[in-house]
Amino acid sequence: MRKITMDIDYAKLANLEPRYGLYSSFVPPLTYAIMGILRETLLDLLSFLIDLLSHAAIIGFMGGAAITIALQRLKGFLGIAKFTTKTDIIHVMESVWKMCIMDIQE
Repeated sequence: MRKITMDIDYAKLANLEPRYGLYSSFVPPLTYAIMGILRETLLDLLSFLIDLLSHAAIIGFMGGAAITIALQRLKGFLGIAKFTTKTDIIHVMESVWKMCIMDIQE
């Protein structure tokens, strides 16, 4: 269940419809179920690359993704109508700050 919500959030983060996140949740396991008997089908083919990264780099990537997703979800939580389409943290924080200031002044 958690994987489905994460995939929906990743789709929203990429400015796609949530249904594409659902597709990315269900299609790969179904494909593996159908083609999993093939010897050439390997999951985690490039997983050895994670061993080459330091623990700090891995934590940094995961933290950055978590912050970006949380900030993108903030707009729905706060009911912000006009929001940036850019996904970098500076533009998102700037949009949130402007909306907070505008709400205070009204």
